[in-house]
Amino acid sequence: MNLRKKPKVEPIEDEIPENEQQINISTRSHNSSYNSDRVNENDLVKSLSQCLLANVSKRGFVRDADIGEMFSDRRERELRANVLKKSEKLLMDVLGYRLDRDEEGKRFYLSTNLCKGIAMAMETSDDTHRGLNEFADEDAFEEESTQTEQFTNCLLEMALMFIFMSKRHISNKTEAEKGVDQMLLKSFLDDLFDAFERRPLSSKQFGELFGPAKSAEFIAHGWLRCDIQRDTVTGSEQVLYHWGPRSETVVSKKRMLESFCDIYGTNPNNFPNHAKVAGLRGK
Repeated sequence: MNLRKKPKVEPIEDEIPENEQQINISTRSHNSSYNSDRVNENDLVKSLSQCLLANVSKRGFVRDADIGEMFSDRRERELRANVLKKSEKLLMDVLGYRLDRDEEGKRFYLSTNLCKGIAMAMETSDDTHRGLNEFADEDAFEEESTQTEQFTNCLLEMALMFIFMSKRHISNKTEAEKGVDQMLLKSFLDDLFDAFERRPLSSKQFGELFGPAKSAEFIAHGWLRCDIQRDTVTGSEQVLYHWGPRSETVVSKKRMLESFCDIYGTNPNNFPNHAKVAGLRGK
């Protein structure tokens, strides 16, 4: 008896109605587009975060135009708000940087909390005055760099506090009020160093931080604004300091006033104009 191999029978697929085929194709297309958007968005978040860091490092802020260049086509522009929000969260979670918006200047600043405590600055001041080249190993260099940054931040906070408290704040527009004289600011810092028996800043160190040159650290990064008024008769000039656009955007006047009152054992109510500007009293 001949046994023939039974032919292999392929299962017959049920015929899919045309309308269901269209639905499946549409779904696959949507999922593909969705996944593409997700990848695109993640890439944009990383690129925007790098853009923010690079521009702030270079000029102290990032302009709306700089951010706009990151979103070249329509789909990217639709993602802009969400990408900015995620970049803001990424910078805070990873680096502790807060993104602050300056509406008038149409720009963003990155900020951290300025260090608290004048004594902390004074404790590191003598070490900071030494040259970094004295440190041979990398760990010591990093530690000194950290101390230098803390000290610089504290100096900035003290200067901002002095400028804020020195102004009378009679007008609603603080920037329109006359600035604080450079000699007064330098004298205040010198007295502060003397109180803690520390060596004051040299003229060179003061100039590198406070100016009046535009390349000075606090001016170049927008923390301070400097006006130079020249007397055409005597030929003399007066250097006046204000809070810069970055300080006006990221520094809390309320905290500044409260810190001043804590240090000097007084009350914000003793400074009604300052309290009003700081939002502690009715407008």
